Amino acid sequence: MKLPTGWIAAELFPVIIGLTDGMSTALLLAGSQVLGHRPLDANLALRVALVSGFGGALPLLAAEYARLRQDLSHAARELNLPAPQRLLRSRLGPASVWSALRTTAVATASGFTGALVCLLIGAWTAPWAALVAANLAFLVMGGWLGQRFGGRPLLWGVAIALAADLLTVAGLVLHIAG
Repeated sequence: MKLPTGWIAAELFPVIIGLTDGMSTALLLAGSQVLGHRPLDANLALRVALVSGFGGALPLLAAEYARLRQDLSHAARELNLPAPQRLLRSRLGPASVWSALRTTAVATASGFTGALVCLLIGAWTAPWAALVAANLAFLVMGGWLGQRFGGRPLLWGVAIALAADLLTVAGLVLHIAG
């Protein structure tokens, strides 16, 4: 098992969460388009990718910032500091803001890219091709994660792709995308 290093290790969480969100959105919309026999177009792909990319930005930013502040508060307690605010007001406080912003930016860009690529494939060929592209991307991503973290790559890939497909089916049953 070879663990990721460098940039990908530092940004693995936001990249995976962004790609997963973006490609899940692509599956949901493309599934609706395929069953409704409606074409995808590049304009729709861009609009959906923008919503997919930016839709989760605020919740992720708030959650990541809260997690980082919680870590600082915990560290202050572990160091027996008389007041955790001193640590929170140090250089580490603003650093946590920038870290949360960076994580959010990476996840937003990943979500936008994941949705856009899959939907453009469907727009330029046929809507069902977006479904195939998203599933292949989930298979590859799951396989890569399984390989890197000591799991069974095929099992991880299939499990992630099936989970995304179940989300798509749920969206179709509930008529989420029309």
